[in-house]
Amino acid sequence: RSNSILFLARLVHQKAPDVVVEAFAQFQETIPQWSLEIAGDGAMGDSLRNRVRELGLENSVTFHGTVSDPAALLRVCKIFVLPSRFEGTPNALLEAMAHRMACIVSDASPGPLRLVQDEATGLVVPVDRVDALANAMSTLARNSDRRKALADAAFIRVEEFGLDRVVETWNRILFPRDSQFVE
Repeated sequence: RSNSILFLARLVHQKAPDVVVEAFAQFQETIPQWSLEIAGDGAMGDSLRNRVRELGLENSVTFHGTVSDPAALLRVCKIFVLPSRFEGTPNALLEAMAHRMACIVSDASPGPLRLVQDEATGLVVPVDRVDALANAMSTLARNSDRRKALADAAFIRVEEFGLDRVVETWNRILFPRDSQFVE
C-alpha cells in the first residue's frame, strides 16, 4: 500500500469533503510525504479543487471523480476517512473495512458508529473538527502497528455483514416461523 489517505464519497456537504481537505492541509505540514485520494463527484467538486490550489496541495491531492469500481483505490491506500456531518450505514466504509483499511469516521451519526468503535475498530473524531481529523490522520500515519491492528479489527467487525449472516437475518425477518397471519 502507498502512503495515501482515501476519501470515497459524494462531494456534498453531508459527507464533509471540505473538512477532509482542510485536515489534510494541516496533516501535510508535519507529514508531507503522504497523498490524499478523493474519489467521487458532486456539487462541491469545483470549490474543493479551488481550495486545494489555494493551499498549494495540487501535487499531493488527486481527484478521481466517480469510480465505477473503487477496489483499486481501496487496495492501494492505507487510511480511509469519512467525517460525515450525518450518515446512514455507508457502503464505502463497509468496503474500506473489508479491504483491511484503518478507518476514521465522525461521531455525527449512529450508522458509522455501529461499525467503528473508537480505538477498537477505527478512530472516531468529533464532527466538523478539522484539527481532530488531522490529528487522527497523523496518529495512523505515524504508527503502522496501530494502523494494522485497527485495520485487522475492522475486517473482523465487517465480517458480521457477510452475505451468509445477512441472508439469515433477512429470512428471519421476512419469514418468521412463529408468525400467525390475521385475516
